[in-house]
Amino acid sequence: DVDLEMAYNGGTVPITYEHQVACRACHGTGRGGGGGGKEPAAAEVACDRCGGRGLRTSSKKLSRDKKLQHDIHPSVTKHKVCGKCEGFGTLVENKKDPICEKCRGERVVRAQKTFDFDIPPGVYDGYSVRYKGRGHINNWDIETKRMLQGDLVVLVHIVNNEQHLDTCNGHILRRMELTIDEALHGFTKYIPHFNGQDLKAQKEGFTFPGETLRLRGGGLPPLGGRPRGDLVLHFAIDLPEEQVHDHDGDGRRQLFLHLLKTLQNEDGIDRICKLGRWKNEI
Repeated sequence: DVDLEMAYNGGTVPITYEHQVACRACHGTGRGGGGGGKEPAAAEVACDRCGGRGLRTSSKKLSRDKKLQHDIHPSVTKHKVCGKCEGFGTLVENKKDPICEKCRGERVVRAQKTFDFDIPPGVYDGYSVRYKGRGHINNWDIETKRMLQGDLVVLVHIVNNEQHLDTCNGHILRRMELTIDEALHGFTKYIPHFNGQDLKAQKEGFTFPGETLRLRGGGLPPLGGRPRGDLVLHFAIDLPEEQVHDHDGDGRRQLFLHLLKTLQNEDGIDRICKLGRWKNEI
């Protein structure tokens, strides 16, 4: 999880994770000698079922109709891991020989690792990086007789807050609250930005809750061919209770207050924002 400021400017965060690694005591075999030298290593012989290949081959003859479609290959050959040696190609000569005490015969153990993850400027929610060979070791390679190690995939999630509500295609949705006077007569505001500068937001005339204003280039920096995004301001109107029920104001103001009260949600955030409909407008 990263906040929007780090997503904009980039940075480095430490990541700690657990993964399965081959047991060093038994070299990933799960057999004998796993007690730090306390137990003797188990003697191994070639598997008599697969001939030491760790793989079994079976052929299935096709029916007459299917043979006509497969004149070159009248039968289907399948390969599968030998169930007797589990793909190792060897068997313990004496079944009473001990299993590895460290991994209890599982061949793998849990290990913790920490590394620094570089976040590029302009990273988006769902951005991922694959690190080859840093994942779990849980597959046995029959050809090399070695355990295979998977990959580690780091997925970035941008944490929004009450002010910065959402991101989409490099655009940032930001909540901005206006007073009744600003909503009636217009406004000029300067917004502190992640780049250290202030962005100018200006609008004349009426502003209703749920209305948006787009500031070009105020979004996330370009990344991976995606252009620089925009900052989309989503307006909410502050409605003090005493002003809503003030019947001494002019008719224009009272009508506007009535419309605001009807349009605005209880929490001051319009449904268009909650449902993500703003993404269809950009």
